[in-house]
Amino acid sequence: MAPPAEGGLVCLPVELISIICSYLPNSSIKSLRSTCTKIKETAQLRLTRVFLSANPINIRVFRAVADHDQFRNQITEILYDDAHFPPFPEPDIYEIEESMQMDDPEVGLVDNEEGCPHWFVKVCKENLKNMKYRKSFDLDRPDHILRAHQANAQPPLRICWQYYQNIHMQQSDTMKLKRDEEAFIYGLKQFPSLTRVTITTATHGHLYEPLYETPRIRAFPYGFNYPIPRGWPGGRGELSCIPAEPWEEMNEAEKEQWHGFRMVTRVLAQEESPSLLELVIDTNRLTGMGLNCTMFNSPSDDFGSPCDEYANLAKVLTNPGIRRLELPLLIGGEEYRRWAAFRSGYLYRMLSSATELEYFGFSTTEDNNAGEEYTMDNFIPLQSILPITSWHKLRHFHLSTLIVAQYDIMEALIILSANLQTISLNFLQFLKDQGDYRSLLSEIRDKMKWDQRDVASRPKLSICIHRHGTVSLGRSVFGLIMR
Repeated sequence: MAPPAEGGLVCLPVELISIICSYLPNSSIKSLRSTCTKIKETAQLRLTRVFLSANPINIRVFRAVADHDQFRNQITEILYDDAHFPPFPEPDIYEIEESMQMDDPEVGLVDNEEGCPHWFVKVCKENLKNMKYRKSFDLDRPDHILRAHQANAQPPLRICWQYYQNIHMQQSDTMKLKRDEEAFIYGLKQFPSLTRVTITTATHGHLYEPLYETPRIRAFPYGFNYPIPRGWPGGRGELSCIPAEPWEEMNEAEKEQWHGFRMVTRVLAQEESPSLLELVIDTNRLTGMGLNCTMFNSPSDDFGSPCDEYANLAKVLTNPGIRRLELPLLIGGEEYRRWAAFRSGYLYRMLSSATELEYFGFSTTEDNNAGEEYTMDNFIPLQSILPITSWHKLRHFHLSTLIVAQYDIMEALIILSANLQTISLNFLQFLKDQGDYRSLLSEIRDKMKWDQRDVASRPKLSICIHRHGTVSLGRSVFGLIMR
């Protein structure tokens, strides 16, 4: 085959240009499209997801896509970034005493060398330490080299601090004026192909390693170091046993820690979007994070009605089109309330309305190895909180970080087995003398008889277990996948 004539990439067949573009990220395709008219017509952006958060940059790009005659028809998912930039912490009492003793209000509160608060310096240095820790003994892969270049290009921390203050101020103004809510309502009307809404707190990932490169993150100065936003309680380095404070006792500011979840479910309940098929609440397995389970405890007003957050989510799930739900719960302290969130029946009642589910993911923030500390008095059977017998179309069943008994898991799998395609049983905590992963796998092999099915129809089972007691840094998981 003769080489292409002068003109390079422009002279290649359209099919080859499309194949080349399939290996490129959208940012590179965007640059490529600006080179000439022919490439612009051939190199199409793979734009199926838009990002939204309480930030002006994300909102501006979101609305630009919603107003574009071509791109808006391609959007199938809205991802709401509920990871808020954390507020400035109160000064430590010892730092205040030190400042008073030296008659200088800034001493002890501000790092004079860096020109910004001590807490900000501490967090940024900790980010760099974690980056090296996450690399561990890996070879210098390209991604590690790229992050090292960014760390070397870090602006002075006083510059990072000034930039961070501006971002935090923009976030506060946006939430106060409800601009993100207005944009979300507008997007529901402008995206005719929308099928999924995702709410996540894990967008920023780790320093120089975001889970999603949102417009806000792409606009950061090169090498920008900052406190990584996590949003909900439990996402800022706390232990996984952070308590779920009783919802009815929390004030509005405390409830607003779940700002994105509250706003999205409220709007979806009001707008009644018939095209919505999937509602995903994603923590990316960040330690100790989830929805406050106490909103499922019991009615929270004098008229015997559940809280607004429960009512809104329940109404969303009555949509007959709902096919997928992922639900992580913050459950710290429930053992002292006799697991009221699960025993009340409100969670079961809410899930019972989603009879068309094909994918269900459920997780909690239970501590590692907590199962051995509990007796059967602490055990909540799966069928008392999950309407398994009503989910006749369920194809994908994922459980994570639950206190379980082996016989109860087997009963659920036997009921669902006929249609299941994938099963995930991750980080389960077996009650003492109530089974373990080894005996569970043996019982699945002996009772389920999956080996008698043809390979294509056998369910795919995956298991993840803890290693070194934590998964908070994302590198301490051992996985097993079998078919």
